[in-house]
Amino acid sequence: MRARSKVALVRGDDRYGNIAQALTLIEDGVDLSDKRRVLIKPNFVSTGRQLAATHVEAVRAVLDWLRARYSGPITIGEGAAMGDTFAGY
Repeated sequence: MRARSKVALVRGDDRYGNIAQALTLIEDGVDLSDKRRVLIKPNFVSTGRQLAATHVEAVRAVLDWLRARYSGPITIGEGAAMGDTFAGY
C-alpha cells in the first residue's frame, strides 16, 4: 500500500507567501536526494485568459523553494492548450 500524500492548506492574500508556507508545511515529506532533475509543471491552458494559467508568483515560489533545497537542474515546462505558448511566457 502506498503512503498517503501530504497536503497543506494555507489561506491569505499573499500568493507567493501562501505557496511558500504550504511547501514548508509539507517539506519533511519531500525527498529530493535521489533526483537527477526536477520538473515544475504549471497549468497553462490559455495565453489569453490569466485565470486559466498558474500565476507566475506561484511558480516563482515553487522555484525558490526548490532552489534552496536542491542543487540539480530544475526545468519549468508547459505548453498552452490555446494560444501561443511563447507569448504566454
